[in-house]
Amino acid sequence: MLFAVTMSKAQSKGFAGFFTIGYENVSNVKSDLQSMMPGMHTLKNSFYGIGGEGYWKGGKLILGAKGGIHAHGVVTDEQKYGELFTGLALLKCGYVVYENSNFFIYPSVAVGASEMVITSYVKSNNLKSELHSIYLLSPSIDFGLNADQIVYRFVNRPVSGLFIAGLRTGYRFSLKTDNWKRINNPQIPPADFANNAFYLTVALGIGYFKNLSVKQ
Repeated sequence: MLFAVTMSKAQSKGFAGFFTIGYENVSNVKSDLQSMMPGMHTLKNSFYGIGGEGYWKGGKLILGAKGGIHAHGVVTDEQKYGELFTGLALLKCGYVVYENSNFFIYPSVAVGASEMVITSYVKSNNLKSELHSIYLLSPSIDFGLNADQIVYRFVNRPVSGLFIAGLRTGYRFSLKTDNWKRINNPQIPPADFANNAFYLTVALGIGYFKNLSVKQ
């Protein structure tokens, strides 16, 4: 089986763009960031969000970019409220290890930046005031495993527009740092934090591919 996978021949080339929706488990939020939100309800490591992705596929080689934003949800001490968000922007490179006429699998490496944002505010009668955000930006590297399935071709020809559904999973590593920006409360020490995360993402998109001739 391993021999069959590694000897898989390229079936297509083209480009595609995706809307993504997914889950992140940011491994250090609960343990490292609670001290920056004193009195607030217990934080979780779970974030949910949306994003976008695009790539060019040249046979086995895949080059592209991805980005997104994920939200933790609201925490409160009944007087003040807080929300956490993660953001990312990465350049992505992959190599197809298995492919048939409508499906391919490729591991990937992506590099770029990720961000953690903490927003706090006071709310009265559904009106927010005293809004303030701090953020931590750090370089990141992402190791992923990706699978794309062509679900519909617009025309039954070697060159065609198409709908694609994909699945993405992997882990993001980020540099650990306490270089938070816009902290205005000296009583809250900046946490030393690494924006590391396991992720699982569903991608829905459209593309334009050309089938390549494959010798059997």
